[in-house]
Amino acid sequence: MKNLILLGMMCLSASAFAQQTPADAPTEKHYRFRLNLTDKNGSEFSVNQPEKFLSEKALQRRQRQGIRVDETDLPIPAAYLKQIRAKGATIHSTSKWANTALVEVADSLQGEALAALPFVSKVTCVWTTPAPKPQRAPRQGDRRDMISKDPVAPHAHQYGEARNQAQMLNVDKLHEAGFRGQGLTVAVIDGGFLNADVIPAFDNIDILGTYNAVDPTVSVYDGQSHGTSVLSCIGMNKDNVMLGTAPAAKFWLLASEDSAGEMPIELDYWARAVEYADSVGVDVVNSSLGYYDFDDKSKNIKYWELDGKSNPGSLAASMAADKGMICVISAGNSGAQAWKKITPPADADHILCVGATDSLGVNTTFSSIGY
Repeated sequence: MKNLILLGMMCLSASAFAQQTPADAPTEKHYRFRLNLTDKNGSEFSVNQPEKFLSEKALQRRQRQGIRVDETDLPIPAAYLKQIRAKGATIHSTSKWANTALVEVADSLQGEALAALPFVSKVTCVWTTPAPKPQRAPRQGDRRDMISKDPVAPHAHQYGEARNQAQMLNVDKLHEAGFRGQGLTVAVIDGGFLNADVIPAFDNIDILGTYNAVDPTVSVYDGQSHGTSVLSCIGMNKDNVMLGTAPAAKFWLLASEDSAGEMPIELDYWARAVEYADSVGVDVVNSSLGYYDFDDKSKNIKYWELDGKSNPGSLAASMAADKGMICVISAGNSGAQAWKKITPPADADHILCVGATDSLGVNTTFSSIGY
């Protein structure tokens, strides 16, 4: 189950992005496997030339913190990917930190052929084609015409809608001291950022770029709206309307939530997104996603797996911290449910796991609790 929560307090998730397949249309079943690889032998890259596979900003972050480039930074060898494709598999994405490849096949038995490759140590089915869902019709025309241009009513206070949370978190004091996020790049990993590119109040948020780890051909601006709300709490920069926590920062907007179903692969998508954040030189990662409950209940995460090491999302979060990024991840929304606990990747080592309070600063009943 995905958990969507903001620092302090925030609304929960909203609409999913559109799919065009009718609900009663037959669907050809496909499968996605996570291939764990044994090594990176024969890589065409070298740790001695990191500029070939990492951005200048990513290298500067490592140099500033005394973090060396090592084999975990090397991309998956092209020769391995070629052999995987020769078995009839399509490469969806790879994880250099976990040394894994996500592949799609049309026959589940192809997993056995992939397992026979000498450099593959483990094969796990993490996704099957979900049943199509009825969705809203695609939007027509210029999306900018669909956003109201009416000016937002000003408030009597500089922080506007964010006044209470700014004062609760002492953000106002940080801003007075000159700390407004200048010089920092923040990645927001969420389900989507519906209309964040055309909302007039966002016109001075400095967005450097976007990436959709689920399907790079789909715009993050057509996804869920929760990421839009998260971005507003951090990046809004309109005095007396709404002032976020880091209005002078620059942003990357990354989507990793697949609204078509709940499957273990979404932790791989999350890992892919945070690796992308590292590659473009992000300093801070803010993510409001977490998982424990899947459509296939046999794959549900168990309490004993909340060790920061048992799933790719948590491993990636710890690795991101080790690469010099500050990772801020929501605890989850399960405090009043049977599960109650935090949800991966919030169980990772070296990250900040953040719960929720109400407007008075009291822990909310829905905010997930610790181990």
